[in-house]
Amino acid sequence: MTEKKLKVLIVDDSVVFRNVLSEIVTRNCRCELLKSFGEGREALEYIENNNVDFVLLDIELPGLNGVQVLEQINQINEKQFRNPPVEAIMVSHLSTPGAEITIKALETGAFDFVPKPEGTYLPKNIEILKAELYDKIEALYNKRFPVSRALNSEKRIFRKTLSGKHRIAEFKAIVVGASTGGPKAVMTIIPPLSRMINLPMIIAIHTPPIFSGLFAENLSRRVSNYNVIESIDNGIVENNTIYIAQGGKNLLLKRSSDGKVRTSMNTLPSEEKAFPSVNALFRSAATAFDGPVIALILTGMGIDGTKGLSSLKRNGGYIIAQDEKTSIVWGMPGSAVASGIVDTVLSLGDIPAEILRRVKENSGF
Repeated sequence: MTEKKLKVLIVDDSVVFRNVLSEIVTRNCRCELLKSFGEGREALEYIENNNVDFVLLDIELPGLNGVQVLEQINQINEKQFRNPPVEAIMVSHLSTPGAEITIKALETGAFDFVPKPEGTYLPKNIEILKAELYDKIEALYNKRFPVSRALNSEKRIFRKTLSGKHRIAEFKAIVVGASTGGPKAVMTIIPPLSRMINLPMIIAIHTPPIFSGLFAENLSRRVSNYNVIESIDNGIVENNTIYIAQGGKNLLLKRSSDGKVRTSMNTLPSEEKAFPSVNALFRSAATAFDGPVIALILTGMGIDGTKGLSSLKRNGGYIIAQDEKTSIVWGMPGSAVASGIVDTVLSLGDIPAEILRRVKENSGF
């Protein structure tokens, strides 16, 4: 049987970079390069009339920018709802303007992004780009052409975790881990959740350094009764505050001699080679608080977070995984579910109400 391939478009106004991307795509056995464009309108016309799986989409384009093209791709997907949706992987400079518009693209529904190498495209930079892009392509391929899983086995694991007993003690915090699709998922659940409770929330999303601060600013504009800050060394963890882990660093929680929980950061390698490490955050949360926490494992590639959840579980934590249907990539939550450590699997929209219910139960209301 001939292996299925992802049908790919490249949209970038730089001829040099179009050639770089074209070479990377054509060398990937998962892909078939259909065409390259230097601007968005021609690409949109092609998408409307041809079978396309995903677009490598430059953020900065003449005429329509990358986000505007993405918005119109979403409209095409709505009109052609019987067909699999056309996905977009954004190609972005890691400058402040580029990062801001990339965050907007992720909120608009982009599958993920890859950083565009700065300056001249040296062989080393191209190899780094190739490795990052291949990871995204693999995740997208698995989403588009899923391998059948032993669903009955997963359901048995799920029933087993639901039957476990939980210590009745007040929850002290909410910790969140995510990767691909994480910014949009967090933007969806945190604003309504912040109107229901006042617990501190600590969030680790795999991002490069410049994105985390901008993401915190963006989230703060949507949350009125919480402070939203990018984590710092030796910061005190308080109620009504959301802490966003700095991109490129691990965020750890520690109990100081005065009994307060504080944030600290390092760049030590993690098992999954991802920063910020979700495992590191979860493990530290298990010992930092004088009571259980609620953990959310959201959409993302890989398995980061699964090992760290075991520590939280032993301390009476309650673990929620985002379901496959609403996840951009069901890697991280799927790994957690398969491990048998998850208490409940929910669609993204149902998570805030479940957290409120659990908080009330454990508070004796």
